[in-house]
Amino acid sequence: MVRRILVPCDGTERCAPALATALDLARQSGAIVVGLVADAEAETEAEVPADADPLHAAHFDSVALAQDAQAYVRRCAGEHGVRLETVACADPDRADNIVRAAQVQGCDLIVLGADSHPGRVLQRCAIPVLVVPAAPGTDQSLPAQRLYDA
Repeated sequence: MVRRILVPCDGTERCAPALATALDLARQSGAIVVGLVADAEAETEAEVPADADPLHAAHFDSVALAQDAQAYVRRCAGEHGVRLETVACADPDRADNIVRAAQVQGCDLIVLGADSHPGRVLQRCAIPVLVVPAAPGTDQSLPAQRLYDA
């Protein structure tokens, strides 16, 4: 029986099929979804100062993106009526971080999108991994589009 499902989510359309699958499985089984999201530094303001250099501006943008992704995951879980816990890490797409988060959170299933390098997770992981294909019509060669409202 599945009790805790880990799903990495960056808030783009590339994570949507895996997130939807994890939420559906959780709703059917009564499991808790653990959303692995980027760490949004709470003490950093999301507004970019007018005189910010490009590197500094990119940092502010990444903080805003992480906050938006966390809000997106929470909203989706609420719409599905599923209990959600979020875990933040510096890079939720790295295989080592995914496996470590699953271990620390006591997850018994990981749900990944096919474009998130599932082979690396499978090599390092002792629990089942469900790989969800990309949504039909998703062009993996293009930059991912945000799913949440700006």
